[in-house]
Amino acid sequence: MAAANIVLIIGFRGSDAGYSYVDSHGVVHHVPGWGPEQLQEVATAARMIAEATSLKTPAVSKAVLSTLSSFVQEQVAAHVKEGGISVISAP
Repeated sequence: MAAANIVLIIGFRGSDAGYSYVDSHGVVHHVPGWGPEQLQEVATAARMIAEATSLKTPAVSKAVLSTLSSFVQEQVAAHVKEGGISVISAP
């Protein structure tokens, strides 16, 4: 029988304090929190990505998407671990 893949999360995911989790091997990992300004910047970049998809000039759209996509991916990778999901929404 295969061992279950259990993850214990300590703290609130997505908070400014970050959280820790214990992986299936018993190792504790800390994931840093989102600073309010940092989260706002990522949310703004995500909105700009959504808007860039409606640009009529392909070269402009591609330039915006490649730059902002890299930034958002780096930020999310720094704050979401072990196959987690992050939902970024801003007004």
